[in-house]
Amino acid sequence: MPREAGLIPRLLSSTVDARLSLTYDLDDYALRKGAYVILPKSWLRRLWVGLALALVLGLVASAAACEEGGEEGDIEDTIRAAIDAWNAQDVEGFLAAVTDKGLQETFGATREEAEQFLPEFFETTPATVRRVSNVEVSGNTATAEVEYAFGIVVDLERDSFIKEGNVWKLDGSQDLIPEIPSDVTPIDLGMSEFAFSLDPSAITSENPIAFRATNGGQQEHELQFVRVPADFDLQAALRSEEEPPGIENIGFLEPVEPGEETNMVFTQPLEPGRYVGVCFVEDPQTGQEHALLGMFFDFTVPGEAAEETPTEEAAE
Repeated sequence: MPREAGLIPRLLSSTVDARLSLTYDLDDYALRKGAYVILPKSWLRRLWVGLALALVLGLVASAAACEEGGEEGDIEDTIRAAIDAWNAQDVEGFLAAVTDKGLQETFGATREEAEQFLPEFFETTPATVRRVSNVEVSGNTATAEVEYAFGIVVDLERDSFIKEGNVWKLDGSQDLIPEIPSDVTPIDLGMSEFAFSLDPSAITSENPIAFRATNGGQQEHELQFVRVPADFDLQAALRSEEEPPGIENIGFLEPVEPGEETNMVFTQPLEPGRYVGVCFVEDPQTGQEHALLGMFFDFTVPGEAAEETPTEEAAE
């Protein structure tokens, strides 16, 4: 989705068949999906690329898991070893576990291009393994369903692998919709042209939540969800080329097609503070991003942390 201006340009996108498909422009560091420019804003590239790479890390970890092939404990041990490599920002080890086809499908990049941009954008997004299931091996190919948490957001995938020599490597993936556990509070999130609808009154720092998103509009919509300082000027940030201080990436919902539903599930309660959600899909009629047409929301989770962030005037 073109990003000529905007807070939190998105790094993550999926094709209609839910495969992550990004291409990388080494001249201006713009990530693209098809004809859509993903990242024109320099100050937010690093904010979201970590999450994009984290999704791929899940695939890398699963590749290692398939190599064990036997007991679930061995599989999880291998996955956790790959997760440790990710958290250590081991770019060489990361690339070694992905086929050329996997790199093309995931980043739209060659191995040589990936070697150039990964070191700059390799960010720390804490990753944990929540569940490994339905591992299926057939000759030199395999699939596995793996549930990860990147930060505090659940990511569920069915990943495909191919064996090269004696090593299983990522060769493709399909994103799945995570279920909302019974102990998680569902928050209905409506998407339309050009607004989100939700009732944040049930969102507290006591219980984890999940956004249950439904696109009731005629265009696809996405959600980029961040925590911001209490005095954050959203309207100014939407148009700024400068990096506002204090932005914390929380989660991202890939574009939801009209009439479709999906979930963003959190593993723990949101901390007290101010949160902003935006959609940066471009409106084909006006050429403007949905956020600039009013598609954003803003709420505060009550608690001490929300009160501790002073405004600039108060600080002076």
